[in-house]
Order: sequence, then structure tokens, then C-alpha cells
Amino acid sequence: MMHIGKKNILNIDIENFFDSFNFGRVRGFFIKNNDFKLDQHIATVIAQIACHDNKLPQGSPCSPVISNLICHSLDINLASLAKKYKCTYTRYADDITFSTRKSEFPKKIAEQDENGYILGKELLYEIKRSGFSVNNGKTRIQYKNSRQDVTGLVVNKKPNTKNEYWRLARAKCNTLFKTGTFTSIEDGVSVIGNLDELEGQLNFIDHVDHYNRLRQKAPLPPEYSLKTIGKSTNILLSGREKTFSQFLYYRLFYGNEKPTILCEGKTDNIYLNVSYK
Repeated sequence: MMHIGKKNILNIDIENFFDSFNFGRVRGFFIKNNDFKLDQHIATVIAQIACHDNKLPQGSPCSPVISNLICHSLDINLASLAKKYKCTYTRYADDITFSTRKSEFPKKIAEQDENGYILGKELLYEIKRSGFSVNNGKTRIQYKNSRQDVTGLVVNKKPNTKNEYWRLARAKCNTLFKTGTFTSIEDGVSVIGNLDELEGQLNFIDHVDHYNRLRQKAPLPPEYSLKTIGKSTNILLSGREKTFSQFLYYRLFYGNEKPTILCEGKTDNIYLNVSYK
């Protein structure tokens, strides 16, 4: 939301982000940081739990929390730098984003030449001082007349998923409904698709759409309530919602490998569990 409608957006990627947080760095942070100042033994145990192979592993629930704690000073310094040159700053894990309403991006932060993009000295200094390095291959400036995306979401007019992301998910669903299976591409090889993965993609799309509906649309009037419309509630669903609805019906009922029992009363499930025993 902070980067919507901006004329220029700068994307910076930190190289080997989670690998930069080794065991000693995590342990030392909890010992020296003024908000914690933990006993050395406690800090050691926390670092042992959070780290694997001497680094914060991707996918662990501890990794983003601890990395954000350690990067707090970096965020403060980069936010101050952005304010100095009238820009907006955000960071999501290793994705750093600056945006501005100016027609040209401030050269003190970044500029483009024949060989690519050159980051400003102050910006590079703050990143390197925090123990990180920039992945120059992913540095880019996105202009208003092109598609601007931040952490995978398009932000030209509203936060939205990319069209090709939705089209691919819809194609998988269509194939699933017709044949009972679908394929995905992993490392350039076609493999049998995973229903959990497809449901996650549809959930992600619906989550973004739901946020936009709450942000932009007024609540439905009483005459359009579910009780009033009954079986015609389908007219209230968008194309994306209909596809998601069909997927849920397929997975939970039509394509379910085990029978689904819908209980009439609140205690019926208790009686069923007891009868099994």
C-alpha cells in the first residue's frame, strides 16, 4: 500500500539474507542488545534452537522474527535515508523497496547508467555496515508506465497478484476438474501437481482480492444477503471466487478420497467418535 501510485520504484535484493545470520551473530544479539541482555547460557540455547547448519534456516518460524529484530537498526537508518530524499522505504525479509513520486529517482539513492544500476554511497554504506551485501543482478528501477511490483504484488493502482500467476492457477484448476489431475513445472521438469500447493495459490489470490474488496467496496445492502438470494448467491461471486469455490467443492467432496460426513446436530460428531471406539 505504501508504494501504490508512485512514479518510480527501486527494488534491491540482499544476497544470501538468512545465511548472513550465523550462530554467533544470533547469540551475540540476544546478549548485547539493550532490549534483551540475556544470560549467555539462555542466549546460547535460543541460538541453538533457531539455527541449523550455523545459519537461520528458511521456512523456520523463528527466522523472520529474529532477522527482523537484528535488522531493526538497518530499517531505522534506511527509513531515515529515504525520508531525507523524499522517498518511501519498506523491507520484507531480503526485499528492500524505495519509491518516490518524483519524475526521476534521487541519484543519491540509485541511478541507471549504460552498465545497469548504481546504488548511492550512503545506501551501500548502511547495507554493508549491517553485515549484508547487495545482489546486483536483481537491482532494478520500475517506472510508472510499466508494471511495478513489490514482493510479488503489482502496485500500480492497487495491490494485486500478477495476471500470469492467476492464469496459471486457473489453468491448473480447469485441468483438475476435467481429468482429476494436473501438472506443474519444477526445475524445468513437468511433475504431477500438488493439491496443497494449488490451494495455497488460490488462497493467496483470494486473500489479496478480499483485502481489496474491504478497502474499496461498501458492504452489501440487506436485499443481497445470503438468506434473501438463496441458491442464486453465485451471482455475487467474481470469476476468481467461482474458481476457488469449485476447487473447494472438488477437493472436499467430489475428489475426496474418503467419505465426508455432514452432521445435523452439534453432538453428532461426538456420538460418531464414541461408536468408532
